[in-house]
Amino acid sequence: MKTIELDNGFKCSIDESVFDDWELTEMVADVNGIQLLGTDATELEVIEGLRLTNQIFRKILGVKGYKALKDHVRDKSGRVPPEAMQGLLEELFAKVGEQEKN
Repeated sequence: MKTIELDNGFKCSIDESVFDDWELTEMVADVNGIQLLGTDATELEVIEGLRLTNQIFRKILGVKGYKALKDHVRDKSGRVPPEAMQGLLEELFAKVGEQEKN
């Protein structure tokens, strides 16, 4: 298990073996492919990308960890602003990668 802290202060422990999973690799590749489409992506492709992103978060953090992350960025109205979640998956991968180098 690795403990990491995101720039927003969220701390979590991640089982590194979760990254040794072809299905996770497939999901990340699919999301990246949809992102490459940019404005050419259809509405259904965008929705699929969001669904896959949610699955990736759950696979890496677990259901409880993913809920904890959303609770961490939840605003006073009780909502999880999309802009608060943007970039967190990439940051999560980067932080895990940084620790592997050390």
